[in-house]
Amino acid sequence: MAEKIILGEINIQALLDAKYNFDNNLDKVKDDLDRAGIIQYFEFCFELSWKTLKKILSFKGELVSNLGPRDVFRVSAKYNLIRDPELWFEFLEHRNLSSHTYKEATAKYVFSQLGSFKIELDDLVNKILQL
Repeated sequence: MAEKIILGEINIQALLDAKYNFDNNLDKVKDDLDRAGIIQYFEFCFELSWKTLKKILSFKGELVSNLGPRDVFRVSAKYNLIRDPELWFEFLEHRNLSSHTYKEATAKYVFSQLGSFKIELDDLVNKILQL
């Protein structure tokens, strides 16, 4: 399979693959195991999204090597790569909850928020693919 490269040097294939798995399984959740799996796909997509944004911003000349996700989202919004950094801050909190808390109520809450993440992820990937 060919790797998808943007801006001549940034490989986004892992993000595209993770998004494919997330998209194709979000509506198929039937039980706790499925929910745990889709939350894992969310975590992959989230991590790959902010790290890809960081690479894009670096390519554009921004000094982002020491920035965490919140700052990367703020700068990304200035470049119109994401619509609203506050939404991405919420997704960061969801990722933190799902990564560090192992409670069913938390998993159900994070799962309930994945529809809004999908909308923003779709928008982000569409913008990235136009670079």
